[in-house]
Amino acid sequence: MKKRGFCLKTAAPEPEIIAVLCAAAIISGFLLVRPIIGVADNGDFSRIMESAGLRYISQEQADRYFGFANREYAVGRSSLSKLVYLSSELILVELAKLLNAVVFCGRGIFDIRSLALIYSIVFLAAIYLLVRFGAGNGSPLSKWLLAGFLVFVFTDVGYISYFNSLYGEAVSLSFLLLAAGAAFCLARQKNPGIPVLLLFFIAAAFLTAAKAQNAPIGIIAALFVFRLYFLRKDPVWKRLSAAFSIMLAVVSAICYVSVPGCIKVCNKYQSVFYGILKDSPSPENDLGELGIRRDFAVLAGTHFFMENYPMDIKDPNFLEEIDININHFKIALYYARHPGRFIRKLRAASRKASTLMHGLGNFEKADGAGYGETAENLALWSRFKNMVIPNSLTFFTIFYALHLIAFPAHLAGKRKKDEKSNREWLRLEICSFIALIGIAGFIVPIIGDGEADLIKHLFLFNACTDLLLVLGIARLPQSLAWAKEYFINN
Repeated sequence: MKKRGFCLKTAAPEPEIIAVLCAAAIISGFLLVRPIIGVADNGDFSRIMESAGLRYISQEQADRYFGFANREYAVGRSSLSKLVYLSSELILVELAKLLNAVVFCGRGIFDIRSLALIYSIVFLAAIYLLVRFGAGNGSPLSKWLLAGFLVFVFTDVGYISYFNSLYGEAVSLSFLLLAAGAAFCLARQKNPGIPVLLLFFIAAAFLTAAKAQNAPIGIIAALFVFRLYFLRKDPVWKRLSAAFSIMLAVVSAICYVSVPGCIKVCNKYQSVFYGILKDSPSPENDLGELGIRRDFAVLAGTHFFMENYPMDIKDPNFLEEIDININHFKIALYYARHPGRFIRKLRAASRKASTLMHGLGNFEKADGAGYGETAENLALWSRFKNMVIPNSLTFFTIFYALHLIAFPAHLAGKRKKDEKSNREWLRLEICSFIALIGIAGFIVPIIGDGEADLIKHLFLFNACTDLLLVLGIARLPQSLAWAKEYFINN
């Protein structure tokens, strides 16, 4: 008599679950377990700290700025009357203060890890969505490639160290990935769901409002949501998508007009003297064209945070002239009239466009780290990028042009009408949407702040470039299969 045995079948682990677990382990080791990795303040933290009721504990300037990451801050009540800078980060900091009281039991002390924990939750949700839906109709190998490279690239210390900081870059990274993940989820659903559309809207709004530099992203996101308007025919979907599109455009406008006057004047100074006039063959003529006094040419190549200047740039009359006569539209028009000059500026940006490590300290002072010491040994992807990816404008132009071809192809109507093909085209359009954000993240810093602090200002461009690169790697098996089928049939 043949005996029947029992076979216990175990389901193979899904790549999105493995990716989330691996990313969570890396984040915990870097950000949540002491000694933590973070980013030192370059002076920008005050924009958030004053409104959120946070203060430095140490009175030493060296402890506060540039050299060391601070884990603990004195915390009091938030005050809208002290609102310096409108940013979606303020919402996350307020949530972190509530979490801080529960997890870290802070009495009068705010532990930055409570904020990193919130970013990590958003980041892990984004990783899950991207791995599950970002590979399109690719093979299981595509999903595993996407899972592996997403974790390897975006858990690099050059990215996630911002989670233990008060910089807007942490908001930009986590909500860019979440918006992309939600978009790919919509593209894969036969009947796109309203909750996922809402998730995309929230992610895009947080991304847009993260910092003033991101304001143009709201317009790009609004156009994409309008594209989603045509995914379903029911009135509720159409009303919601239209409303979300308008609201994103409004968020974009609010973020731009709400920038404080002092920051606007600083940015205008940078755009002119550390942008247009930097390396200019004729600074006097440039100033005349911009409608500014020619004798200011002695300031060519200076930025707003130097100690010594040929003249007093803090004089109210000087600042008023800059503020009245300069705006970013005028800067953009100048570069439109002088495309050669603009290309030279873009080339200057390209030389720093693959650099993630910013030179600010990553360690707490209590850990015995030296002033300004960075976690280079934990930055494998950062080092690889600097060694392998060409820092040339030609390379980036070709790379981004290839990711924009979905729009003209769509408009030309060169696509099949079946549902599966339409979803695949939408996936390509999502890549174009990411590419447009990356292009904005490359051009806006030049127009808005000249060549100042380019490594940090190109952070979003780096994130978009790396996301597109990872998505492309994941599609390689399917692309090779298509190429093989094409050559066999032809």
